[in-house]
Amino acid sequence: MKRSKIFLVSITLCFSFTTVFCQDNDDKQKKDDAQKIKKFKIVDVYLSNGSTLQGNHYGTLSGFQKLAPQSVLLKQDMSNYSSSKPNGMGDYLFSHGYAFSAGVGIIFSDKAKTKYIPNPELRVGITYNSGTSLSYDVFRSDSKRYDTLTSSQTGGTVFVDSVFYRQYSMKYNAEQLKLDVSLIYRTNPTARWSVYGGIGVNVGVSIKSYTDINFYENASIKSNNIATSNPNLGAYNSPTERNVNHLERFTNANSYAFAFYAPLGLDFRLGKKREFFKRLHLYYEAQPTINVTDIPEIGSDLTARLKNNLGLRVSF
Repeated sequence: MKRSKIFLVSITLCFSFTTVFCQDNDDKQKKDDAQKIKKFKIVDVYLSNGSTLQGNHYGTLSGFQKLAPQSVLLKQDMSNYSSSKPNGMGDYLFSHGYAFSAGVGIIFSDKAKTKYIPNPELRVGITYNSGTSLSYDVFRSDSKRYDTLTSSQTGGTVFVDSVFYRQYSMKYNAEQLKLDVSLIYRTNPTARWSVYGGIGVNVGVSIKSYTDINFYENASIKSNNIATSNPNLGAYNSPTERNVNHLERFTNANSYAFAFYAPLGLDFRLGKKREFFKRLHLYYEAQPTINVTDIPEIGSDLTARLKNNLGLRVSF
């Protein structure tokens, strides 16, 4: 009987100690869980405007006839016209476009979820850009003898010609809206000045695609004195007699587009002491970019771009 009581007391004590120990462990676990942080958090929002220096391929007449099959201008005979490639290198031209971006910055915690790691930062947002993807121009210049003038004093002869200059200019333009994701590394996120770089990708659609066909004609009078070396009787151009401009615009099918780029930026914190200004940042960012646009009428088009953005960032 005595042994039974001792055994019962021992069991009761063990159970009590186990309960207390388990309760302590539960309290400790709850405390640890309460100290843990979320896996990620948003640390800033950003907004930027800028321009795009973008390459666009020198197209072909047959390609633009596919882009604008209803064009009246492209049905004209251009066999005696010459093609021109202004401000370009070979079959590659450069043009300017508009760029806009907005999004948020996200950082992640360590594996134990006890602190946030400032690098890398994931940026997620949207980006918009517009510009010319394809260009093609042909021109023709004709002159016709209009009159011959002879000076009664010097005997010098001046030929007066009517000069006609005609040009067809063709451009395929697109406005693109994309989901933008990038991963960047900053030198020191808490410093007043910092630089950063990384990699990025965006994918989306062309929300507005259209083809412009423009015909320009200029008629003028040109005279040239070839009988004397007197500079006062030399060549000159008269005011334009006729100037004609005719534009056709055709809407094209929307398509998809994607790009890979490398963001490179310089960040400046506006304030040192006041909390409000310490959260405000001005930044400049360059984005060397490879862009692929699907043009349903003629196929995919790959171009190189350089985006230059000035933006405002608000950190939390």
